[in-house]
Amino acid sequence: MKDIKAILKDMVKQRRVQVVTLILSSSGIIGWLMGYQLAAVIAALGIILFAISTIRWIDDEEELEKIIEK
Repeated sequence: MKDIKAILKDMVKQRRVQVVTLILSSSGIIGWLMGYQLAAVIAALGIILFAISTIRWIDDEEELEKIIEK
């Protein structure tokens, strides 16, 4: 089982990943609306990576709650 410090460190890392993927997907959506076909792929990739990092964030949050309850 992880300790609280390790979980919080992982949560900070995941939040940074979320910010980067949000910027990536936003840029891709803007490019796609401007007519660049490759930008649609970039937007889709950014959205998928954002979803994965959000799922990991929720898992870490649940694990942190379990440790705090003990």
